[in-house]
Amino acid sequence: MCRIVDPFDAVLRQLEAAATGRTVHAKRCGTLATADWAHEIHPTPNGFKKIAEHCWAPLLRSHGLAT
Repeated sequence: MCRIVDPFDAVLRQLEAAATGRTVHAKRCGTLATADWAHEIHPTPNGFKKIAEHCWAPLLRSHGLAT
């Protein structure tokens, strides 16, 4: 998966940099432990919760879109 996800993440970071503030990349890589994965593609319910709490919520708060 790293052979797919890491290059894709790099592309997303480039798009974010080129978008001059109109696009934000929620960095998720490294957020989940092995136990947080249901299988090769999808997280467990707890894994989704971690992504929401550690990746999405801080990003949304920093843009004034969540409390």
